[in-house]
Amino acid sequence: MVVLPVVALGLYGRLGQPDMPDAPLAPRQEAKLESQSIDQLVAKVEAHLAKNPEDGQGWDLIAPVYMRMGRASDAAQAFRNAIRIAGSTPKREVQLGEALMNLAGGVVTAEARASFEKAKADAGDAGVLARMYLALALSQDGKLAESAAAWKALLATSKGGERWRPIAEKELAAVEAKLGGAPAPANAPDAAAGPAQGAAAPPTATPGPTAGDVASAAAMAPADRQKMIEGMVQRLAERLDASGGSVEEWTRLIRALSVLGRTDEAKAAADKARAAMKNDEAGRGRIDALAKELGIAS
Repeated sequence: MVVLPVVALGLYGRLGQPDMPDAPLAPRQEAKLESQSIDQLVAKVEAHLAKNPEDGQGWDLIAPVYMRMGRASDAAQAFRNAIRIAGSTPKREVQLGEALMNLAGGVVTAEARASFEKAKADAGDAGVLARMYLALALSQDGKLAESAAAWKALLATSKGGERWRPIAEKELAAVEAKLGGAPAPANAPDAAAGPAQGAAAPPTATPGPTAGDVASAAAMAPADRQKMIEGMVQRLAERLDASGGSVEEWTRLIRALSVLGRTDEAKAAADKARAAMKNDEAGRGRIDALAKELGIAS
């Protein structure tokens, strides 16, 4: 039986059990939780929220549980509800942005970027995460020099022992490698300044982190990290096959497959992208240029 995450236990304890009105809350929790799975408990919370849709705290507490269950779409809507009802906080905005990135296969979408912009000034962990995602967005936009400057600006705030530092150092090294080792210009904006609003998100050379993984990726075993990346790429491929997407998303998928050594799949994705953009000459041109760069041109 799956143990319910602590955040959901808090919600369960707050709601209590209406059919046991006279029992003390703690013993009731202890007696009930042992015999219920996460799915059963989430179903109870969902029933409560169906009857009390303006319970902002309820949405706030169940949203991270949805993320742990792989229900990113439900999580995103729950975070939106929590923000609408209980108000915007840096933590909620970052969590919403992460859920939206998960849905987009790791792409920092315009809505996700807007959430990170709202959180970037926070002095705590939420602000750091927001700046990391905004730096990633710059790289996905193809603004490599600005991305490098953003990572450097963030690293300048580090005291040396933070869990996020190895991730930032790795991302900076990857960006500088693509720049050919050229230093980032001093006048490039840092992540706190953020990317241009509404900018598209072209691919990076490696897939971006999935929702919720940025803070823990450095501690992952190599096999786990590889599994995380491949899962993100697979989700993006499935979404593009099912409903199509922008040229930026197609190029990101093609590049990611190439980096993973899945050359035949990268070629197939390029063919699908060209077919999807039959009326977009500029888009097809970008796909052709990328295919040539990666050595997978037909």
